[in-house]
Amino acid sequence: MDISGGAPQTICILDRKMFGGAWNRNDVILFGSVNGLMKVSATGGQPSTLIKNSHSLGYFIGYPAFLPDGRHFMYTAPKTLGLASYLGSLDAGDNQQPAKPLVTEALSG
Repeated sequence: MDISGGAPQTICILDRKMFGGAWNRNDVILFGSVNGLMKVSATGGQPSTLIKNSHSLGYFIGYPAFLPDGRHFMYTAPKTLGLASYLGSLDAGDNQQPAKPLVTEALSG
Protein backbone atom coordinates (compact mmCIF):
# COMPACT_ATOMS: atom_id res chain seq x y z
CA MET A 1 0.00 0.00 0.00
CA ASP A 2 1.30 3.46 -0.84
CA ILE A 3 2.32 5.38 2.27
CA SER A 4 -0.05 8.21 1.30
CA GLY A 5 -2.99 5.78 1.20
CA GLY A 6 -4.89 3.78 -1.34
CA ALA A 7 -5.69 0.15 -1.89
CA PRO A 8 -3.14 -2.56 -1.04
CA GLN A 9 -1.38 -4.17 -4.00
CA THR A 10 -0.29 -7.79 -4.27
CA ILE A 11 3.43 -8.00 -5.02
CA CYS A 12 3.80 -11.78 -4.99
CA ILE A 13 2.13 -14.90 -3.65
CA LEU A 14 3.89 -16.70 -0.79
CA ASP A 15 3.47 -20.42 -0.40
CA ARG A 16 5.03 -20.53 3.06
CA LYS A 17 5.71 -18.36 6.07
CA MET A 18 7.81 -15.23 5.59
CA PHE A 19 10.65 -14.33 7.99
CA GLY A 20 11.14 -10.57 7.82
CA GLY A 21 11.56 -8.32 4.83
CA ALA A 22 13.47 -5.31 3.53
CA TRP A 23 12.79 -2.87 0.67
CA ASN A 24 15.57 -0.80 -0.91
CA ARG A 25 15.36 2.50 -2.82
CA ASN A 26 15.70 0.61 -6.13
CA ASP A 27 12.43 -1.23 -5.41
CA VAL A 28 14.03 -4.58 -4.63
CA ILE A 29 12.32 -6.48 -1.83
CA LEU A 30 14.10 -9.23 0.10
CA PHE A 31 12.29 -11.63 2.41
CA GLY A 32 13.22 -14.76 4.28
CA SER A 33 11.61 -18.18 4.00
CA VAL A 34 12.33 -21.82 4.75
CA ASN A 35 13.46 -22.05 1.10
CA GLY A 36 16.04 -19.30 1.53
CA LEU A 37 16.40 -15.57 1.07
CA MET A 38 14.05 -14.50 -1.69
CA LYS A 39 14.11 -11.44 -3.97
CA VAL A 40 11.23 -9.81 -5.83
CA SER A 41 10.62 -6.48 -7.57
CA ALA A 42 8.32 -4.04 -5.78
CA THR A 43 6.35 -3.84 -9.04
CA GLY A 44 5.45 -7.50 -8.57
CA GLY A 45 6.30 -10.82 -10.11
CA GLN A 46 7.63 -14.21 -9.22
CA PRO A 47 10.15 -14.22 -6.35
CA SER A 48 13.57 -15.72 -7.06
CA THR A 49 15.95 -17.36 -4.61
CA LEU A 50 18.96 -15.18 -3.86
CA ILE A 51 20.44 -17.46 -1.17
CA LYS A 52 19.27 -21.06 -1.02
CA ASN A 53 18.57 -22.64 2.36
CA SER A 54 20.89 -25.60 2.77
CA HIS A 55 18.98 -27.04 5.76
CA SER A 56 16.17 -29.51 5.24
CA LEU A 57 14.83 -29.59 8.81
CA GLY A 58 12.62 -26.50 8.68
CA TYR A 59 15.33 -23.94 9.35
CA PHE A 60 14.98 -20.53 7.77
CA ILE A 61 17.06 -17.74 6.31
CA GLY A 62 15.56 -14.37 7.06
CA TYR A 63 15.25 -10.99 8.66
CA PRO A 64 17.20 -9.12 5.98
CA ALA A 65 18.15 -5.46 6.41
CA PHE A 66 19.64 -3.38 3.60
CA LEU A 67 22.80 -1.40 4.25
CA PRO A 68 22.92 2.27 3.11
CA ASP A 69 24.32 1.45 -0.36
CA GLY A 70 21.14 -0.53 -1.17
CA ARG A 71 23.17 -3.39 -2.70
CA HIS A 72 24.47 -5.07 0.45
CA PHE A 73 22.38 -6.45 3.28
CA MET A 74 22.60 -8.41 6.50
CA TYR A 75 20.50 -11.49 7.22
CA THR A 76 20.11 -14.21 9.87
CA ALA A 77 20.55 -17.94 9.39
CA PRO A 78 21.02 -20.99 11.62
CA LYS A 79 24.53 -21.99 12.63
CA THR A 80 25.34 -25.08 14.70
CA LEU A 81 23.13 -24.82 17.82
CA GLY A 82 22.52 -21.12 17.32
CA LEU A 83 21.97 -18.23 14.94
CA ALA A 84 24.40 -16.15 12.93
CA SER A 85 24.29 -12.83 11.09
CA TYR A 86 25.78 -12.72 7.62
CA LEU A 87 26.57 -10.08 5.01
CA GLY A 88 25.11 -10.58 1.53
CA SER A 89 25.09 -8.78 -1.81
CA LEU A 90 22.51 -8.39 -4.57
CA ASP A 91 25.44 -8.56 -7.00
CA ALA A 92 26.51 -12.07 -5.92
CA GLY A 93 24.89 -15.40 -6.70
CA ASP A 94 24.01 -18.04 -4.12
CA ASN A 95 27.44 -19.73 -4.17
CA GLN A 96 29.28 -16.37 -4.16
CA GLN A 97 27.82 -15.00 -0.92
CA PRO A 98 30.25 -14.70 2.03
CA ALA A 99 30.13 -17.88 4.11
CA LYS A 100 31.75 -16.53 7.30
CA PRO A 101 29.26 -15.11 9.81
CA LEU A 102 29.73 -11.61 11.19
CA VAL A 103 28.20 -12.50 14.57
CA THR A 104 27.02 -15.76 16.13
CA GLU A 105 24.71 -16.40 19.07
CA ALA A 106 24.24 -19.72 20.84
CA LEU A 107 20.68 -20.74 21.62
CA SER A 108 20.15 -21.84 25.18
CA GLY A 109 17.91 -24.79 25.84
